[in-house]
Amino acid sequence: RKESLETLITRFQYRAAHTVADDVDDIIESGLGEAAIFLGADRGYVVSFDAAAEFETMTHEWTAWGIPPQRHEYVSVPLSLTPLAASAQSALEVLAVRDVSKLPPEWSIDREFLEELGISSFLELPIVIGGRAVAAMGFEWHTRTGDWADSDLILLGTVAATCAQLLGSAEAEDEMRRRSRHDELTGLLNRTGLVAELNEMLASAAQPGRVGVLVVDVDGFNALNDSLGSTAGDLVLKRIGARLRGLIRPGDAVARIASDEFAIGVGECQSDWALYEMTRRICEELAEPYEIDGQQLRLTVSAGIGVGVDGDEGAAEG
Repeated sequence: RKESLETLITRFQYRAAHTVADDVDDIIESGLGEAAIFLGADRGYVVSFDAAAEFETMTHEWTAWGIPPQRHEYVSVPLSLTPLAASAQSALEVLAVRDVSKLPPEWSIDREFLEELGISSFLELPIVIGGRAVAAMGFEWHTRTGDWADSDLILLGTVAATCAQLLGSAEAEDEMRRRSRHDELTGLLNRTGLVAELNEMLASAAQPGRVGVLVVDVDGFNALNDSLGSTAGDLVLKRIGARLRGLIRPGDAVARIASDEFAIGVGECQSDWALYEMTRRICEELAEPYEIDGQQLRLTVSAGIGVGVDGDEGAAEG
């Protein structure tokens, strides 16, 4: 039995070491399935915790035949429903409960929640990244009582650690992708991110696919930056970006594409007149005063408008 689990772990670690970010979910679910089958469990899962450790969401799942999946329903579940289990996860402890019905009185809230889900036995191991439990790997038994050895828990800890490596690398990959498409100062899209969004808009727009682009330039920004200093200048750019975020519609995209130049991608642009009115309103809003270091600052902006139609060559080439 021990050799079988060790073989499973070796295979899982090999896959993890030779995977790429796009395959992480498949690798984790494959490992969950093999571990669950080895343990005779009815469900294997990974739940992730939000940053405040108040809610958990199932992100990966394997189920035995006849066990209904929960992944798409188990979303933002309050950890207060299982307070002692949540406390154990916070303390980076393994939870191993062979018989839910025999949990002591102090576990009454947890027991009620688990029994309502039809769980007879369960195991949960923390998935730790940066010294904090960001997720948990778990196994449930519904049709029988679970059976495992203490040595199994030690080996399953290796599986949880490998999951942490996979999730950590995927998180790093996502962050690199985000940075490549976003402006660090304002948090808006950068030129690369805007081009990607415009191409998606063109591809998904109703026929004929018309997408508008507004380019807004801050008049005299270099002189302002020289007189106030770069710190105040950066604050002005952040305030402009924040205003633009509040002015666009859901589905539109706003970007900082140069030092003092912003652009807005407008999906499903109905008419040139509507685009003109939107541009006029944005220019008026950006001309409202900004309070910087206790003084009122007024700006003017210049704007240009372009319209791309799906099928135009180079409509969104940057």
